[in-house]
Amino acid sequence: MTAQSPQSFSVIYENHNGDETSLDIMCDNPAQCDLWFGEVTALVKFHNVSKSDQDQVLRFARRQWSIADKDGSDSLDLKEITELIHKMNIELDSKFIAAKFKELDVDNSNTLDWLEFQSLLDLLNRREDVIHTWAALLDGDIFKPNRR
Repeated sequence: MTAQSPQSFSVIYENHNGDETSLDIMCDNPAQCDLWFGEVTALVKFHNVSKSDQDQVLRFARRQWSIADKDGSDSLDLKEITELIHKMNIELDSKFIAAKFKELDVDNSNTLDWLEFQSLLDLLNRREDVIHTWAALLDGDIFKPNRR
């Protein structure tokens, strides 16, 4: 009786910090390896098809966040947030950024963590003019004169 050598494969991917890493899968036999490889391949295809533009924006923002977090604290102070926003080519007045920073610093730590920063990005991406127009359209008020 001869022992079969285990079958294996690696999935190389970019983690949330933008670093390349791998998931190494070892199987007991070739049939098991084929099964796992097929399932992982199907998951990767599904993920690639279901990615949205917002996912790409969040991945970009997370990479930029990681670069800005030089001390590895997973939080950024107002100066770091302001620099990050400007580095991301979002042109905002420093006073506006400071006001939103204070509003979103829910734990009063004088820093924003990743989730608080995501809330800031969501706030910056909101288009009140589009929201009001959409609401007026849904209410049927879009065709009425002097709507506000």
